[in-house]
Amino acid sequence: PTREAWLTSVELILGSDQLGKEHRASLSTRLGIDVELLYRSSQDEVPDVASISAGVPWFRAARELAEEQRFFHWELAFPEILSEFGRDGFDLVLGNPPWIKATWNDSVVLNEFEPKLGVRKVKSGKYNDARPDLLKAEENRRHYIQELRRSVGAGDYLNSGRLYPELKGSQTNLYKNFIARSWRLIGESGIGSLLHPEGVYEETHGEIFRLSYYPRLLAHYQMRNQLMLFADIGHRVTFSLNIFGAVKPDISFRNIYNLYHPGTICHCLQTSADSSLVPGLKDDRGNWDLRGHASRMVRCGENEMRVFSELFYGTDGRWKSTPLPQVHSEEVFQVLRKFAAAAITLESSPIDYVVTDFFHESGAQKKGEIARDDNPSYQPTKPDDVILTGPHFYVSNPCYQTAREVAKEKASYDALDLTELPEDFLPRTVYRPGDTSGDRTKFERTLRSVGVNSKLGRPIVELPRIVYRRRVPISGERTLTPALVPSGFTGVDTVHFIGCSDTAALAETCGTMSSICLDFLLRAKGKADIREAEIFSQPTLSLVYSKPVVRRTLRLNCLTDAHRYLWSEVADDRITTECFAVSSPLLSTDFELPWEDLDPTVWSYKTPLRTDFSRRQALLEIDVLVAMSLGLTLEELQTIYRVQFPVFRQYELADEYDQQGRRLPNTARKDAGGTEVRAARAEHGDEAPLTVSWTIDEGKQTVTKTFYPPYERFDRESDYREAWAFFSERFAA
Repeated sequence: PTREAWLTSVELILGSDQLGKEHRASLSTRLGIDVELLYRSSQDEVPDVASISAGVPWFRAARELAEEQRFFHWELAFPEILSEFGRDGFDLVLGNPPWIKATWNDSVVLNEFEPKLGVRKVKSGKYNDARPDLLKAEENRRHYIQELRRSVGAGDYLNSGRLYPELKGSQTNLYKNFIARSWRLIGESGIGSLLHPEGVYEETHGEIFRLSYYPRLLAHYQMRNQLMLFADIGHRVTFSLNIFGAVKPDISFRNIYNLYHPGTICHCLQTSADSSLVPGLKDDRGNWDLRGHASRMVRCGENEMRVFSELFYGTDGRWKSTPLPQVHSEEVFQVLRKFAAAAITLESSPIDYVVTDFFHESGAQKKGEIARDDNPSYQPTKPDDVILTGPHFYVSNPCYQTAREVAKEKASYDALDLTELPEDFLPRTVYRPGDTSGDRTKFERTLRSVGVNSKLGRPIVELPRIVYRRRVPISGERTLTPALVPSGFTGVDTVHFIGCSDTAALAETCGTMSSICLDFLLRAKGKADIREAEIFSQPTLSLVYSKPVVRRTLRLNCLTDAHRYLWSEVADDRITTECFAVSSPLLSTDFELPWEDLDPTVWSYKTPLRTDFSRRQALLEIDVLVAMSLGLTLEELQTIYRVQFPVFRQYELADEYDQQGRRLPNTARKDAGGTEVRAARAEHGDEAPLTVSWTIDEGKQTVTKTFYPPYERFDRESDYREAWAFFSERFAA
């Protein structure tokens, strides 16, 4: 109806006007509604709903929709609480609202038409192919349109800026609407408590919502579902128990992260402050740690929120709407405060950095830039042919894994033994340059264009770069996985590259990113998708710590002849005066040169660190050096390792090294050969050298290794302490 017709209809239904017969007739003609019928119905004490529906199409449609949608009006359902004549709201509101995005997804409807699509869990492309045929039937088409109407209508309502102004700019999810509704339901002294996902505290575009939430928030307790307290969601899902009230003049709320059971909340709030170690995520037996500690509860007020704003935005001016980092304890907050105070970041550095990718995994195939070769996988013959994917590299290790001969699955990669790596090694890949016919024209065009219009002013492929996995789980062994790759290497968009105008600064950045300190910062910020902003916000090192970090980074990364230029360009003349923080026979093997025998001008096969133990030592010393540069204490470094890296810590507790510095494969890491080594040790003992064989590459290859006892375990926290003492004495001198 027109606005005039709708208003007139409502006035007549409510009986608010007395109209003459002639006036009623002219209105009927002008407005296109049966005014006479409405007038007669409105003269009764209770209007005849059936008569009104018959005479007013919009009223009939509204009644049908109300019956279908079961609209709920809080003010009509609870007038004694919410009307102007009732109280000012509820005293208590509790709930677990639905966690459902208000978006149209037709896969559910298409599954009804063809159940095989849902059973087979097909990808979007299959739905696109099946949709036209499934919608040929009139009945299917009618049902599809009806569901589309419902979804779009609900989405428009839930996204309404007039009804939910707090959600402007935020990704709509039903639980957010329930939060906003709950604020209006509670009275001035009322309390609300909802279980809901963490998105409201993490989303980049959720500032408007947080501006309204924080002044109301009383407590935020983040839970992880690892104990499967909620059986209908996955064990990795995080959510939170949130308590809120009326708007307060100041932001102040209790904050506890990394909870696995609600009982831990009580322990944290009831425990008095003491000097005992704050429990981490897991205990020494690998179980989720349910113990409480007074330091686990962090009171968030203006000072804390300003620190968070510095971390996320580089300024404390947006503290009232900042996302929340995952602060495990007061000790962890003090570490974050030091990160926030970092004077120079990559963004403010005078050196130019560029973050980019090369080939969109599906789009580049359609364009004919790259082609997938996974049966058999592709063996490059020169660096320009290497197209990396995430499994190829790890922390300061560009030669971590290689694709199997048949590599159709994500896990179709085998680990590489750096002590046996050929000097000219290039990894097998699942993508090759050019289209399916081998035409490399479009590949070469993209290769030479990426970076040309950046600050570097030249194709970035011509430079050595840092490569890192863009999307990684923040609950794994490590989150940030940088490695130095030589010029020529490219990759699909699951990996990103960092180019730099200064090669030495590039090596320093890779070393800094390889430390658990930077890894910790990403985990605390909850960043599983590492974009340009996260890279540019990382701090640079103080000059005194830079050289030792760069030297170790070079020896960790320059593993093949392709790194020859990088080594000679960056290695300084005093690298031969460098040394490890400890003396150990495991650091003196035939696989690598001692520091004093290195040639900074010429790379050789024994230039890099190749044994597992020497690489572990270099990385833990980088951890110490970066921590010192950031102003952390030894105890703070040990805390973030113990608290934020439970998987890494469990691996360290399980690892053993032989007298040649090689780590024995074990079942804790699910290493190839772990089961065979365990069985051989059980049969032969640990007195004599142990020779063990196992297969890789789906049984196509056999690996045989000999390990030399005695086998040694190491405590990373103790090793941190020893390295800290060494460097403290060195820099004091």
